Amino acid sequence: MAKVFDFPIILHSQACYCRYNYPLPYSQHPLIFTPTAEPRLKPNFPKLKSSYSYDNNNQTEKSSARRGLHYHSSRKRVFFLDVNPLCYNEGTWSFQYFAHWISLFLADVSNGEPVVAVIDGERGNEYRRNLLPTYKANRKRPGGSVSGGFIRTSVERSHKVILDVLKNCNVPVVKIESHEADDVVATLVAQVLQKGFQAVIASPDKDFKQLISEDVQILIPMPELDRWSYYTLKHYKAQYNCDPQSDLSLRSMLGDEADGVPGIKDVVPKFGRKTALKLLRKHGNLENLLAAATVRTVVMLMFNLMTTGYLIETLVMIQ
Repeated sequence: MAKVFDFPIILHSQACYCRYNYPLPYSQHPLIFTPTAEPRLKPNFPKLKSSYSYDNNNQTEKSSARRGLHYHSSRKRVFFLDVNPLCYNEGTWSFQYFAHWISLFLADVSNGEPVVAVIDGERGNEYRRNLLPTYKANRKRPGGSVSGGFIRTSVERSHKVILDVLKNCNVPVVKIESHEADDVVATLVAQVLQKGFQAVIASPDKDFKQLISEDVQILIPMPELDRWSYYTLKHYKAQYNCDPQSDLSLRSMLGDEADGVPGIKDVVPKFGRKTALKLLRKHGNLENLLAAATVRTVVMLMFNLMTTGYLIETLVMIQ
């Protein structure tokens, strides 16, 4: 008999009560297939306990188990599926790409645990774009070519199919107008943590690293291994040699070229990751660093960097 899991979602003063009925029989999942549309009757790899190590030099994950993925936890978990990034393969909209990763996710990862899918709301980046007009201005939008109308229509149809697929899999979809999925996920994660659950964010978006803790893990699709892989607090510390609490300050200092967000390095020459990490270890966070800069001009940071630093922090913060 399928397990039943009740979980209240409260977001922006609007409450909805989601009733999960997990798991569907494997054969009834409408999206268990490879990009070639051939039925996949069993998972691509066995569920084996894996021991992971993180190579800080080349930043590649190694696993002692052959293509295994199994994460043990004594506490109940809630998965948050960040849908939009999974629809793009190297910047190009691809329903087949989404189908492949959601198929692996349902078959090999979620294991009947509750899943909430989150998508960007209409005009989701409007708030940040008002602060910085170049925010995500370099992103390719479907329909930019001569056949743009056809591409746009195709994307809209695929988007509807994706929503139908999630609905048929008993996966509720949360979409809040004028809010990006990142911010909605952060709100929901905070709610489940307050109720004593652990949270797993399934997304390739590196912005979620600022949320990592003992109770929050990230699940990253790894095309080179053709599987999802957990990214935990241990991995973060091994990669950056600092706590995730410093991630927001680090990203505020370095900026984000993918989102068109400038960093302090665009104001101060030769300012890079090594210098940023050194300053964070000394001062703790961006606020303390900027306070020190106004008094002692740490590494040539002038007073006007306060405006730049806080603007960047607002843009990269998931809130």
